[in-house]
Amino acid sequence: MLDAKHNYNFVNKLSKLENEKFRTIDYIAYSKKRFDFVLNTCKRIKPDKKTRVLDIGRSYLSYLLADYYDEVTTLGFALGDHGYSHEYNEKNKLHEPKSHIVFDLNDAQVVGTINTDYKFDLIVFAEVIEHLHTAPEIVLNFLKNILSENGMIVLQTPNATALPKRLRLLRGINPYERIRIIKSNPGHFREYTKQELIEIGHIVNLDIIYHSYDNFPNVKDNSKLIVRIKSSLLGILCYLYKPFMSFQTIVYTHKLHKS
Repeated sequence: MLDAKHNYNFVNKLSKLENEKFRTIDYIAYSKKRFDFVLNTCKRIKPDKKTRVLDIGRSYLSYLLADYYDEVTTLGFALGDHGYSHEYNEKNKLHEPKSHIVFDLNDAQVVGTINTDYKFDLIVFAEVIEHLHTAPEIVLNFLKNILSENGMIVLQTPNATALPKRLRLLRGINPYERIRIIKSNPGHFREYTKQELIEIGHIVNLDIIYHSYDNFPNVKDNSKLIVRIKSSLLGILCYLYKPFMSFQTIVYTHKLHKS
């Protein structure tokens, strides 16, 4: 019994330290350029405001989507149970999503489908796939089952082979974070390359209609000359060789049957 109590106290202490670490991050400011890019991509491929949208994971992006589209549903952990409570619509007067489906996509392996009244025309799957420990083929196949006939999935995720990660590896530094303590705020279990995302789409029988590499720079201290120089050099190298960029976006749709 004493061992169990000791373990509980140890995990609780680590959880508090981890929570405090993430509480100091202004996630909206850090991700604003990326959110805007995803939103603009969605508006470009599905401009109709009556598009039925499913956003995976309630975040500030969900509110941006709901401010444009009339029918936005979110899916993920129970609201308030994750580590990014500051993503919510506390300071920004935007429309809220219509509803929320409580479901852990890691359960896609054992659950056939979810209870919804309709299928979705657009599924926004941004910055989520890397947080899942279930095989992406299973997750994408699960999402495909709730995608309308002409629906699209916008998947946005880090690029596993981005230049900053390659440089850290050269210095003997692991570019990937360790497994986190808090289950409801999982870190990156696995990141993917462009070719892997294309292969996964083919396995699930989805067509790829768009892919792009992108950078969303967030320089914390522009006053430091060395920071600006490093950022500029990285920007030039990424411009010359796009697979060096830190993010990627891919759009899937149902396989088009050709006559």
